[in-house]
Amino acid sequence: MARTKLLAGDDCAIDLEMTISEARRQKEVALARLRQIEVAAREGVFVRVDDALKHNERVYGTIRSTLLASPGKYAPTFTNLSSFAQAQARL
Repeated sequence: MARTKLLAGDDCAIDLEMTISEARRQKEVALARLRQIEVAAREGVFVRVDDALKHNERVYGTIRSTLLASPGKYAPTFTNLSSFAQAQARL
């Protein structure tokens, strides 16, 4: 007998002819997974997306500022050099 499936997403198919015991098992597995996620959230395992974005903005801002300041910081060091090899040696 062919089993009928209903597609519910990219990788999720729902078996329309599953037994009640299989449906209960799947429900219990799903509830257990939700409980694990809730516990992990309470333990601080997850990071809020907004917090991560703010942190990354601060880090990237620091990197950007440092890179933008580099020419002015290093220009005096390289002005009197006569070759590229000397400049590489200074870096």
